[in-house]
Amino acid sequence: MKNKKITFGLLIGLLILAAGISFFLLKPLNDRQALPSEAQSQKIVSDTTLEFAHAVQAKDLSLFRDQTTQEFQQRFSHEQFNQAFGGYIEQNINLLPVAKFKPVFAPAPFLAKDGTLMLKGYFPTRPSEVHFDYSYIWRDGRWKIVGITLNVNPMK
Repeated sequence: MKNKKITFGLLIGLLILAAGISFFLLKPLNDRQALPSEAQSQKIVSDTTLEFAHAVQAKDLSLFRDQTTQEFQQRFSHEQFNQAFGGYIEQNINLLPVAKFKPVFAPAPFLAKDGTLMLKGYFPTRPSEVHFDYSYIWRDGRWKIVGITLNVNPMK
C-alpha cells in the first residue's frame, strides 16, 4: 500500500511539474525576458543616454520621448517631459562624451518582480559624472524605456 501512495504522489508531482513547464513554454516571450548580460546592459544604457543626448542637441526632447513606452507617454505629456528635462537644452549640456565611456552599475542590473529591467549607475566622465537611473520593459522585441532619471554631477 505504501508503494501505491508513493507512486501516486510521484505521478501527481510529475503531472504538476509537466503542467508548470508547459505553462512556462506557452507564455509569450514578452512575459519571460531574461536579465541582459553586463555588456548588453551597458549597450542599453549607452544607447538610451545617447538618444537623449541627440534630442538635447537637436533642441527637441520629443525625439526621445516618442521612443518611450505608451505607459510612459500616458504618464508624462510632452509639456511635463520638457519641463522636467528642458534644463539640458537651456544650459546647452552636451552628453555626447558618454559615448567614450562604459557605464558603471551601482547596484548591479536586476529585474524587478514585475519584469522591469532596472539599470542604475553612472558614466565616469570628467569634469562631471553623468548619473542615470533607468527602467525598461520588454516591448516589440527590445527593452523600451519606461522611467528615466538623469543627472550631471560636477566632480570635486
